[in-house]
Amino acid sequence: MDNNILLIVLVCLPFLGAVLYYAVKKTGILYAVLGGMTLLMAYTSYIYITQGELTLSIDGIFGTGILFVLDGFRVVFCSLVVIMWLVAMIYSRDYFRPGYADEISGKADGGAASFTFFGLLVLGATLGMVLSNDMLSAFIFFEVMSLCSYPWVSHFGTAKDMKAATSYLIYAVMGGLVTLTGILLLQHEIGGLDYSYLRFVGERMLHDRQMELFLPCVLIILGYGAKAGMYPVHTWLAQSYEAAPACATALLSTVLSKVGVIGMAVVCSNLMQGCYEWGMMILIVGLVTMLVGGLWALLSINMKRILAYSSMSQIGYIIVGLGTACILGAAEQQNVAARGAYLHMINHSVYKMIFFVIVGIIAVECGRNLDLNKIKGWGYHKPIIKIIFTIAVLGISGVPFLSGYVSKTYIHEGLVKYLELVREGITCGGTSNVAFVKMLEILFLVGGGCTLAYMLKIYIPLFWCKPKMQDEIVVQSETEMQGRVEIQGKTKIQGKEEFKGEEEPEIEPDRMKHTTVAVYITLGLLAVCALVCGIIPQYTIDKLGDTGADFFAAEKLTGIYDYFSTENLRGAGISIAIGLVLYFAIGRIVKKNVIPSWFSLEKILYKPILLTILPTIGTFFMRICDWCIEGPVYFIRKTILKDNSIEPKPHKEHIKFQEFMATGNLLAKSVSFGLIMFAAAFLVTMIYLLFAMI
Repeated sequence: MDNNILLIVLVCLPFLGAVLYYAVKKTGILYAVLGGMTLLMAYTSYIYITQGELTLSIDGIFGTGILFVLDGFRVVFCSLVVIMWLVAMIYSRDYFRPGYADEISGKADGGAASFTFFGLLVLGATLGMVLSNDMLSAFIFFEVMSLCSYPWVSHFGTAKDMKAATSYLIYAVMGGLVTLTGILLLQHEIGGLDYSYLRFVGERMLHDRQMELFLPCVLIILGYGAKAGMYPVHTWLAQSYEAAPACATALLSTVLSKVGVIGMAVVCSNLMQGCYEWGMMILIVGLVTMLVGGLWALLSINMKRILAYSSMSQIGYIIVGLGTACILGAAEQQNVAARGAYLHMINHSVYKMIFFVIVGIIAVECGRNLDLNKIKGWGYHKPIIKIIFTIAVLGISGVPFLSGYVSKTYIHEGLVKYLELVREGITCGGTSNVAFVKMLEILFLVGGGCTLAYMLKIYIPLFWCKPKMQDEIVVQSETEMQGRVEIQGKTKIQGKEEFKGEEEPEIEPDRMKHTTVAVYITLGLLAVCALVCGIIPQYTIDKLGDTGADFFAAEKLTGIYDYFSTENLRGAGISIAIGLVLYFAIGRIVKKNVIPSWFSLEKILYKPILLTILPTIGTFFMRICDWCIEGPVYFIRKTILKDNSIEPKPHKEHIKFQEFMATGNLLAKSVSFGLIMFAAAFLVTMIYLLFAMI
């Protein structure tokens, strides 16, 4: 049998599983698919190790065909995707059991069937995007992934959730259209979209030619960066993470955000390698993403929101690594920074899966309102979860002897390498200002300190503060909770007391309900892996780093890297010290949300432009066009024909702006809006491909 056919099986099996699950609604199908995916990934990994890279080309699809490739990077990342899905689905059994999700959603199964169905679709689309080796195929799978993950955010259906889901959908659709525009412009400029062709062109491209590709590359980065949570296209992230079920949020953070990073890496590592202006732009965007995410996490009090901004901040680390690698590519010194970006993608996924599963456990016991003031002391008597959470906190904060320290050290080493080159007079085509480059390194260390500070903000109240006495905990009685369901802002009451407002009621199920052993085992295994990789990185995480060298246009490191050198430990120590200062100066003091609800780019900038300024300009020009047609007719009838029976009035077909906005708001709140926009983007793609084939 041709082993290359396994690639299409990897992509199609989740889609087939989704169809079967939708037909029979049996949980066994889910576990059969996940079990089959696990065995299939193990077998394809073995084939890759023994026989080398797998390639499958399917001609005639999308006009240009589809090219799937399984190399070292994809073996690791696809395996990571399957593992993350397996952990999330194992935990979903606890999350959706009676007493929590069903009370909020109003569905008998808590929405477990919907989550599973769309989860399988997203899994197939994610694997398709990762395995694709051309930008057009990757984009189409990326859009399917974005559209199918929308029901996760709107899962519970409250007014607040639907608002978050609308924001998520708008970013997904607009980001997709922007990405498609960039891809089409790029193909027009260079004549191909295959990754290997991009690498071929990028290696032979002069600097001036790279500058000509800035516009299409920026558009592609904006589209993929929106999914990753990159500043300034991040405003959907916190509200969407809060709205989605914890098991869905775990996948949004651990997998879907990394898919966006992969799209960014394709551009940075292939086309723009060695371009100083591009690398510096990406580096600065990464630093801003780190610092804004870290600061917003410090100033928040809701655990889920803190972790959402934490994801944004950690994505900033990866972007910094990509930008630094682009700059160092001019001196062929990009290996360390690119390696750090790749490894931090893996580390962040592992740690965030631990965090969000524990968030789900807390939510089931304490309700959706995860205000740290209300859940203080929750883990005081939970030693197993405390140990697992401690490892994850230290790991993501970059503390030595954990895997997070290794990836962050690589990225920091890349910045240090850049600083050394500038001091030696090697500017990599850019600035020779040593102070400026040193400032970039300092900002990176401050961003690392923010990580420790906001993680301590969660960790200390949750696990080291004594819980309130049982009689001090305000728990809504079963009588008050009976029949209370809020769907899209409407409250249905069968009991005595009415709940008013947009916020959903807090559900207080049986606090003694235990999490299944399988969840503890999976979380424990993830924590142990992070610990082992940090203690003996030369034998573990180093091997993982080598698998991604080719994809990130780097080379495998030769010799033994000194992770625990004085310079590396000093950098980690400075970040830890900054983190402690920030925690005691800000994190420990802030006891409530200090960020106004109106203070966001979405409300200050994006919505006024898209919903007010642009429609107003459009209405103005519509009126001008209207009067350009009716004005001369009116003038002739009044002057030449002497017709005094007419009066100037707007055209009957003219749509008032207010009516247009009202209709638009209704449309935007429906899934149909997403389908229409997706279909429009798909139609544009098909028309372009038809013309390209002629």
